[in-house]
Amino acid sequence: MRAVLQRVLSASVEVEGKVVSRIGPGLLCLVGLHAADAEGGEAEATAKRLAKKIVGLRLWEDPATGKPWSQGVVARGYEILLVSQFTLYANCSKGTKPDFSKAMKTEDAAALYSYVLDQVRAESEREGLGADRVRDGVFGAMMKVSLENDGPVTVTLDYPPVSASQPGKPGKGAGRGGGAPAPARPAAAATAARPCSPPPARARSPQRSPRR
Repeated sequence: MRAVLQRVLSASVEVEGKVVSRIGPGLLCLVGLHAADAEGGEAEATAKRLAKKIVGLRLWEDPATGKPWSQGVVARGYEILLVSQFTLYANCSKGTKPDFSKAMKTEDAAALYSYVLDQVRAESEREGLGADRVRDGVFGAMMKVSLENDGPVTVTLDYPPVSASQPGKPGKGAGRGGGAPAPARPAAAATAARPCSPPPARARSPQRSPRR
């Protein structure tokens, strides 16, 4: 799962000429789902982690102290707008046409995105913000998303699917843009990288005085 969070002064979603969602100050969250997110039975747990991070992330300063990155949407009483965004998993490494094969298929993505939305609302309710402070767009629709970025402040939350890291384990560094751990260096390479020490000097036997 991948989410791009933008700190906004306002944001809205328009579908077929009609505004379907609008928020004031808060977070606009674009959510993308990887094709492998449903594998390994980790989808629900990952969705809950993502929801907790979205609601708890501190992207505003404390107005009383001026300390930056001290308050989140709950402390500020702000709003959250979620928008499904399969293009977050576009592969542009080859040619000029984006490849979306890594994005989850529409049918599966609709159900999982709905679950993510439910979790964000549940987390907002638990934290005292209220589920009604979380809005969303229209899944699968052609949307016009308008926003006024505050800062600008934009951050990415990345939770690699299980199959993209170690089998049965979430990717290391998940939530911070991390991926699978780097492979260990082969022993031969490690040995070659160590500086060579000169061989120890051979002890010389003392010279005898010639006989007279």
